[in-house]
Amino acid sequence: SYVRELERVVAPTVVSLARAPGRLAHEAAVCFTRTDWLLHAAARLGVWSARRSDISATERTFAAALQAVSETTGRSRAARQQRTGSDALWSSEAGRAAMLAAFEESVDRVSVSRLNHALVCPQRFFLAYVAGVPQDDLTLEGPVFDFRTMGKALHKAFELALAHPQRTAADVAQAGVRSVHAGGIEGRLLEAELTRSVELLRDRERRTAGPLEAWPEGFEFAFGYDESIELGPPEARFRIGGYVDRIDRAELSDGSRVASIIDYKRSRSSVDRSHKSAKDGIDLQVPLYARALEQLLDVRVVGFEWMAGINRDRRILHDADATTLFERRREAHPLLAEDHAAFRARIEDAVATAAEVVARVRAGVAERAPHETGTCRGKQKSDRACPWYAVCRPDVE
Repeated sequence: SYVRELERVVAPTVVSLARAPGRLAHEAAVCFTRTDWLLHAAARLGVWSARRSDISATERTFAAALQAVSETTGRSRAARQQRTGSDALWSSEAGRAAMLAAFEESVDRVSVSRLNHALVCPQRFFLAYVAGVPQDDLTLEGPVFDFRTMGKALHKAFELALAHPQRTAADVAQAGVRSVHAGGIEGRLLEAELTRSVELLRDRERRTAGPLEAWPEGFEFAFGYDESIELGPPEARFRIGGYVDRIDRAELSDGSRVASIIDYKRSRSSVDRSHKSAKDGIDLQVPLYARALEQLLDVRVVGFEWMAGINRDRRILHDADATTLFERRREAHPLLAEDHAAFRARIEDAVATAAEVVARVRAGVAERAPHETGTCRGKQKSDRACPWYAVCRPDVE
């Protein structure tokens, strides 16, 4: 009877999920793994009482965990495993036009994070921004306080710490905690960590002070929303918008202005990963920020910086012609200088890659990245899985 109930809710068909390029699973297929059964069990059995005496200790432990997931959440998550109707849509001219219109709309104005998703895994982009599939981010234990939450609080605290130097570190930390609605013991622990990080930031700012100075209007700088910023060649123009963590500027002897873009990261490992991805050309974020800011602010970007929030660590990639601007800013790592032509080419290459990505999205491309690349579950145990992992099903072929 349980299996029949499960079939009524999610209509499972266990088949191969081989895909054609740019397509969802063929045969309107559904496939279930152990996670799917557990999620549906959470919805169905969440009313179990962990205090019942007629079930085993293991079952009581399981029941207590299941109670953390609401029936509505469990049912909706289980229902999202279905992959129906995609072939019917693509087989008709009207359906194909409607689908391509949805792809086009998803890049009407695109953020850099969206472009990175589309570059690394087009299917992730499709699920998130074309199909609008909700993130599969509620664990069996319920909502958790994670590094993303801390990162948001850290950004807010750093913005306030630099914009209002008269405020104490503790006051700034409390504002950061409030910004993410953290409470209880987690809120107190976060407040202590933010207080320490703000004090560290202010000490770092004193020690690395030089020609480049924090621009007060450049904290959490938003662009591309009140004004239209277009990038790319005429045949593949796209509008872009985003938020820059921080912009530092300097005025040269000839009266021109140069800038460095600072991207805050939580820790040393995050700094290293972002720095490497940018060098390898698989993270378009900072170079695209550079092109947009140069167009908007009449400055020349001469450096990219990835700065850890909880420890004294920073990676800097800069134009070799501007080395003197960065000499005092080095923390834990040597400066990485590129000759002027190579640095400028890095920015132009990012714009060209972004234009290619947008063109592929507009054409309806949505193939899945190879599972072995580590983009799904991550390459390390601590990496967070893709929020659409359970829908995409890269573990089943």
